[in-house]
Amino acid sequence: MAVQDPPTKCTDLQIADVAFDAGFHGPGLVTAVAVALAESGGVTRIVNVAGNVPHLSRDRGLWQINDYWHGEVTDALAFNPATAARAAFRISGGGASWTQWTTFTAGHHLQFVKRATMAAHVAQSTFIVYRLLKVTEPLQWGFDVAAVQHRLGIPVDGVYGHITCAAVQSFQHTKKITEDGIVGPRTSSLLGFGFGG
Repeated sequence: MAVQDPPTKCTDLQIADVAFDAGFHGPGLVTAVAVALAESGGVTRIVNVAGNVPHLSRDRGLWQINDYWHGEVTDALAFNPATAARAAFRISGGGASWTQWTTFTAGHHLQFVKRATMAAHVAQSTFIVYRLLKVTEPLQWGFDVAAVQHRLGIPVDGVYGHITCAAVQSFQHTKKITEDGIVGPRTSSLLGFGFGG
């Protein structure tokens, strides 16, 4: 099997997954995701030199880890989401101190907290779906929908619309169960979720 290169741009949930695997949890995980979004927009190989001290030092990767202050973090480590997350975990003292990141000290990460909260909730949950998920009017939305979308590998917006329904039907087809587009007990179980609805 071929080894896949890390993605060049990570989704919120991909960032949350690697951060969670690196050891971030709870509010620290939310902050880690929000800081990464503020620093890099999820672009894994981004480099910034503007305004750096010392001059021409480079900030690299999802968490924009500086090559002068953290020379132990090579470009290869900084550009790989999983190893960058581990470096950010160590540098931030396990998520306790984000003062080395200007997007944090300036409050720029705050605009990403809502997105980061949803991603963090999904990443760290052994998920239980507590209701039948289906297309309704108004549309259902929430963490449970985001978890299903993430598991199906479709864009995550937390809204159970027709795209999500079609993806569920396709999943049900591959599992040879009723293709009704509803996430109930059987579909939840096949997705790896509990069901308590």
